[in-house]
Amino acid sequence: MQHALQETGTNGTLVDIHRCRIHHCTGCMVCRKTGDCRLERDDAHRLAEMIREADLLIVGSPTY
Repeated sequence: MQHALQETGTNGTLVDIHRCRIHHCTGCMVCRKTGDCRLERDDAHRLAEMIREADLLIVGSPTY
C-alpha cells in the first residue's frame, strides 16, 4: 500500500484499519434522518470525513 501511495504522486494518508478504534453500529437509524452518527466520536467519524474530502481512495486487503 505504501508503494501504491507513492506511485500516485500525491500527499496521501495510509490508514491501518486494524489499529482504528471504531464503535459498533447500534442500528438506531438516526444517521438516516440527520446524516450524522450519534455514537461517541471515534476513528470511523474521522475516516468518513477523510473519505468525503478525498479525490482518490485506494483500498487494499491481503489475500492468502
